[in-house]
Amino acid sequence: MVTENPNQKLHPPKAALIMAGTMATCDEKGALEIKKGICLRVRDGYIEEVSKDLQPRDDEQVIDAKNQFITPSFCDPHTHLWPENRSKEFAMRAAGKSYQEIAAAGGGIINSMKQFRQMTAEEIIAFNRKILERFWRKGTTLLELKSGYGLDLPSEIKALRVIKTLADEFQGKIKIIPTFLGAHAIPPEFSGDGDGYIEHICQRMIPQIAKARLAVYCDVFCEKELGFSPQQAEKIILCAKNHGLGVRIHADEFQDSGAAAIAGRHQVNSADHLAAISEEGIAALIEGGVFAIACPATMLALGQSEHAPLDKIIASGGRFALASDYNPGSNPSYQSMSLIWRLGVTHNKLSVEQGFAAVTVFAAQSLGEHHRGFIAPGTVADLLFWNDVKELEDIPYRLLEESLVGIMNNGILRNVSSC
Repeated sequence: MVTENPNQKLHPPKAALIMAGTMATCDEKGALEIKKGICLRVRDGYIEEVSKDLQPRDDEQVIDAKNQFITPSFCDPHTHLWPENRSKEFAMRAAGKSYQEIAAAGGGIINSMKQFRQMTAEEIIAFNRKILERFWRKGTTLLELKSGYGLDLPSEIKALRVIKTLADEFQGKIKIIPTFLGAHAIPPEFSGDGDGYIEHICQRMIPQIAKARLAVYCDVFCEKELGFSPQQAEKIILCAKNHGLGVRIHADEFQDSGAAAIAGRHQVNSADHLAAISEEGIAALIEGGVFAIACPATMLALGQSEHAPLDKIIASGGRFALASDYNPGSNPSYQSMSLIWRLGVTHNKLSVEQGFAAVTVFAAQSLGEHHRGFIAPGTVADLLFWNDVKELEDIPYRLLEESLVGIMNNGILRNVSSC
């Protein structure tokens, strides 16, 4: 393959012709398409033409991928900006403590908050740079990244500015979508006054963050005991919408709190987790056109047996996607969307094809990125080049990330092994 120098500031070549062996993609509705001996014409970072027997034009760079399997790159619609790790909590879980017990003992989100407030922006950037590089090497080129470990206005603004710095730095590798998650937990200064903290978020935090255009989305953790009530979440949702932000919600992860019903009523962009969603919650999401995003690696890491019932949601006509929920507490291990795809099949009862759509085109749609996540004329040229892949199911079955040899983002192709 022809690649760009990974150490230079890169710009998409004006035009390229990819001579592909096999191409697999889902269309906008999730229908699988597999084509052999296909050519992809890329111009100015977009797919211009997909056809057999295309001939190179004089200004086109030719990329010989006849022995490779090409797919859209992965999209991850739910991740978190990290402070340092919480490995001691892993040992506590191994000793039999639950997520709820660890949080009650001062661990969990509040533990991360303490770390985050003490760290400088430069320290946070350095720590998360390595994380994002690993995401990219595993094939993710579109990623949502949440704040939520600052829990006061200066620290949340620091988090979102760090995300902006990382987004600029990773331009040409990963497109990063910033989300404000101030309503992640109640900070110590508002202990016992969740309503007061919600008012603080609505009166001070959301207006300033929206005015500064630091976030595309606003999120809220709606969960009995651990998070915010449906009534509190509703205030966040309405305020965020009034300030022009899209809305995502952590919903019904451990028990049915009515969060999915709130999400559906207000037609938010996505409701995530959903391991404890009720039948009424499923109906509300479908009626509201809300994406149901499962995070199977989180439940696996926490040792939970319940998983979001995507099979039921799909059977009822719902929209769905998969995400890593990569975070320092409940999923500090799994950044591979190939693995998330596999877990979606084994734990959320998806077919291989549904899982493929859930980590590509549907994940992108859940972020409002309707020209990413699939291969067709007019879409962004975000592609993965695989060796040793004969069939699509080889990727989640064998987790063949060592066979991922090239990643194209916005028409820029990099050789993974040389970076």
